[in-house]
Order: sequence, then structure tokens, then C-alpha cells
Amino acid sequence: MYQKQIAKVLGCTNVEARLVEGFMRLEYGTLDNLSPQKFKSEAKIGYACVQVDPEAAKELATSYGL
Repeated sequence: MYQKQIAKVLGCTNVEARLVEGFMRLEYGTLDNLSPQKFKSEAKIGYACVQVDPEAAKELATSYGL
């Protein structure tokens, strides 16, 4: 569910969205309570983190079962 929203907001693939969600979950246990603006902002930050270190992003996403 979140990955579809992330992909839509950022225009990225589902694989990248999985990695972005991993970074978002570092800050928030659940993403349900984020306003649309906050969700978009956090997704952009997460995407930037993925771009910096894709391998770490993969490990993080895997640790969350994503």
C-alpha cells in the first residue's frame, strides 16, 4: 500500500519505493498518520537517502521485511 503511494508521489518504480519506505520507517513506525504533505516530504528525503547508498537501502528494506 505505502509503496504504491510512494511510487505515485515520486514517479519511481516499485523496487525503489520499497527502499524509500525502509528509510521512512526509520522515523515513523507507521506511515498511516502522516498528512499528504508530510508523506510526500518524507518520501523525497527517503528517495535522496536511497540515491546516496543503494546497498544500505536494500539492507534496510530487507530488515523491515520489505
